[in-house]
Amino acid sequence: MGPNSDPHYYIAAMGPKPKTVDNFWRMLWQEKPLAIVMVTGLVEKGVSKCERYWPGLADGKTIMTCGSSRVANMHSQPKKGYVRSTLKAVVLDSNGKRVSHTIEHCWYNTWPDHGVPRTAGIPLYTDDTLDMMSELNMVMRD
Repeated sequence: MGPNSDPHYYIAAMGPKPKTVDNFWRMLWQEKPLAIVMVTGLVEKGVSKCERYWPGLADGKTIMTCGSSRVANMHSQPKKGYVRSTLKAVVLDSNGKRVSHTIEHCWYNTWPDHGVPRTAGIPLYTDDTLDMMSELNMVMRD
């Protein structure tokens, strides 16, 4: 749930596997969330645990086709502890017209394989996570 109990504020789900990426994008298209918050890595101890479901190159031109969605990474900015990107999905409607939906994507890519975020001398370090959520909440209010 987001502010004002908005159930479409963001998607919180398990990361997709190779065979479910198309379904993941179908869910995103159906629900039209404003944001995706990802708090897992793509690989843990050498084993793939989440398929990359968005283009790594943030040029707005590199397209990843996922089912009926064509996805572009419009902008990506590394932050302390996470990466914030703007993803744009385009599909053809029933009349063959292109329709798009833009989603903010925050990937907390520094979460450790096991345990919780830590920093030297501090047993639990949540500053990066809180900064990410604070920034995302500001963006969503605009």
